[in-house]
Amino acid sequence: MLLLTKAAGCSWTTARELLLMYVANRGLNAEDMSRSFERYKKLSQETARNIVDFYERRMSLRAEADEKNKDAPEPVAARDDAIDDDVVAVPSPSIAPV
Repeated sequence: MLLLTKAAGCSWTTARELLLMYVANRGLNAEDMSRSFERYKKLSQETARNIVDFYERRMSLRAEADEKNKDAPEPVAARDDAIDDDVVAVPSPSIAPV
């Protein structure tokens, strides 16, 4: 949230209010708000815009790749007839019933 507000040129007051709305259900203590303010103050608008631009380019390239790959044939390993009958699923001990 802080990155987007900085890239948009918002003041700390606006950024703080948007941040409070974003984390409304989780709460934000005074120490977290102070740390957020320090990070916001140190972040330049140019750096924030560069990061947002990079992310937008990355998402655009990913969408283009997905579009190209949707017409490609399905890999053999992903087809149901390629499943090995000797494979046995073993539940993880961390999620096994007690």
